[in-house]
Amino acid sequence: MFSMPCLLYYSRFDRLSDNYYSITLILFAVVSLMISVHEWVQFDVIRKKRDLYEDKKKKYSRMVLNMWDWRNAKDNFEGKQQIGQIRVNLKVTLDEERIMQVINKRTNLEKSKLFIRRTTTQIINAFILLIGWGGIITLSLYDKIIQAKLKTTSLSQVSSFVPSIGLSVINQLVPMVSKKITEYEAWDFQDQLVKQQVWRIYLAKIMNLAIFVLINSEMAAGTTWFWDFPLLEFNTDATTKFDCREDFFASNIFKQVLTEFILKIVVTTAVAFVKKTLAVVRRKPQWKAEYELSQEIVWLLYFQAMIWVAQLFFPFCAIIAPVMLFFLFKYCALALRKFSDRPQKSSNSSSTGFYIMIFLNMTLVLIAGLIVAFMSLEMNHSSWVSDSKNLCGPFGDGTQAKTSLQQMIFKYTGIQYLYLVLSNYPMLWALGLVLLTAMLLRRSRAGKLKEYIERKDVEYETRIDELQKSIVKLEKKIERQKEQQQQQEQQLIM
Repeated sequence: MFSMPCLLYYSRFDRLSDNYYSITLILFAVVSLMISVHEWVQFDVIRKKRDLYEDKKKKYSRMVLNMWDWRNAKDNFEGKQQIGQIRVNLKVTLDEERIMQVINKRTNLEKSKLFIRRTTTQIINAFILLIGWGGIITLSLYDKIIQAKLKTTSLSQVSSFVPSIGLSVINQLVPMVSKKITEYEAWDFQDQLVKQQVWRIYLAKIMNLAIFVLINSEMAAGTTWFWDFPLLEFNTDATTKFDCREDFFASNIFKQVLTEFILKIVVTTAVAFVKKTLAVVRRKPQWKAEYELSQEIVWLLYFQAMIWVAQLFFPFCAIIAPVMLFFLFKYCALALRKFSDRPQKSSNSSSTGFYIMIFLNMTLVLIAGLIVAFMSLEMNHSSWVSDSKNLCGPFGDGTQAKTSLQQMIFKYTGIQYLYLVLSNYPMLWALGLVLLTAMLLRRSRAGKLKEYIERKDVEYETRIDELQKSIVKLEKKIERQKEQQQQQEQQLIM
């Protein structure tokens, strides 16, 4: 059912393109990290600006005096949207004050019960993650057996998608259960609930992807890392005809990308259709579900991570991915308007974007680590179809991808020393990246604080000038009153 054109495979790159291939991957990791860190800093600037300029003691006056944008007065749709937003902001502010009162009145016994509840649910959540990881490993172990049985049924056309569909199902079920568990923990504020859901769902999905990648990497290297036998065997089915293990890896990961893309659209549309149908049958006007912010955030990070992984052995994914992401953006925007409702609980917290960028940077760091591992991994090019040593990608059999790049770099003394430092001391450049990010964050905060202080200085100077003018006016008024009083006294004496 599924086959990629041969010219798109990793094996179609010749040995002359080895350095270009390696340099492209390195530049991708470096440039992506730089862009992501820059966006992280920009989110931090917005957050810091709001923290500095928004007077938290004057929430209602700020809301009332700045609630209406007259540019939207003539636009019925925009006006209604703004009215809804004002209502939500007011409701959220009132809810937050009410919650703070409840927190302040909470007894030690209630705090202890809440702590025990959250600790217990975290243990259950960890157990659910282990079950999901076990399911992925089981699917890899029995992949061939499942495919062989499905080929004798009416599902033979999708038998090769079994591992991909299985991983997608696990990635749907585990976050769903984790979300329900987190809701049971009774977090006070919505931003706290979203953050708890994000890191747990992220951990589940990224670890699932990591296990999937490790199993396929073990197969591509032609070795065993976990047991005495490989968890995933190189597919020697005569209908497949993979020249290289790397091509098998590429096929598996791209099928996973394609499966997630299709299931995202199909499942979202099907769920909305079922809910609307049930609402019509039951004669209920409301059928739209609340927008699941945490799940959408993590799914997007997970899908982007899969695309980045696919680019290692399926470089042309870089051309296909933008088309998929553009179509996905249009569909998600449509689903947001037509299939989703505004969350009943919202948050005025401005730190959500900053929090999300942390996970995006973590994902990029993991991808950069995967690229480093790829550069150091010796691939096994043994194949049953043909002599894959002649046609199996830009790197030779049993050689590391960094070998040819090292030979080129060592021709230049200065670059050689820099390369040796970076390659022999990975913790050094990792620490340097952390320090650079911290420095940029502190620099942006210091710049915004300086701007705030300068504006306050101008504001205070203006107030001082106004007060001085008022004092001068009052002094003149007092002098006039004294003169009038003296004149009146003189008239009385006369």
